[in-house]
Amino acid sequence: PVVFSYASGLCLSSILVLFKEQLPIVNAFVKEATIRLEEGEELISRFSGLHGNPNYYTLDIIIVIAAIIVLTYNKRKIQIPHIIFVIALSVFGLLSLSKSFLLAWIIVLLCWFLLSLKQGIGRVAQLIFVVILCAVAVYYFAYDSVSAYLARLIGDVGSSMGDITTGRSDIWVEYI
Repeated sequence: PVVFSYASGLCLSSILVLFKEQLPIVNAFVKEATIRLEEGEELISRFSGLHGNPNYYTLDIIIVIAAIIVLTYNKRKIQIPHIIFVIALSVFGLLSLSKSFLLAWIIVLLCWFLLSLKQGIGRVAQLIFVVILCAVAVYYFAYDSVSAYLARLIGDVGSSMGDITTGRSDIWVEYI
């Protein structure tokens, strides 16, 4: 119940932000985060729900998606609410244009695939079905975000790891 309450809260608050223009009271709580993909281009808005910071927002999303995967693994079957939450949260996360979300999301999906392999071919088929549904939803709702991700990642080709991770990898190396 806790995971579904948290997932519901994230989804509902994100949907509210999508309608911020029609709901002035919600608009008062929304902080826009923007990014410039290339020099001379206009700023692109990054979705961050009611958080204001896309990276903090996507951290919550990754935690919820991982918790749903654990619940799915423990219950031995994928339920419709699981699928809906994973797809909706994935779309909202991808709208954030957060490279850390993209990396964490890929790792979580890979872990889900490995867990599905352990449970049998039927589970792998279910996972593939969820991934296909997720891809369709991302294509329909977040196509521009995918293009922006590609522009961000292509712009980082040839850069140092510190530049790609905006200094975070240098901090990790120093701490380690």
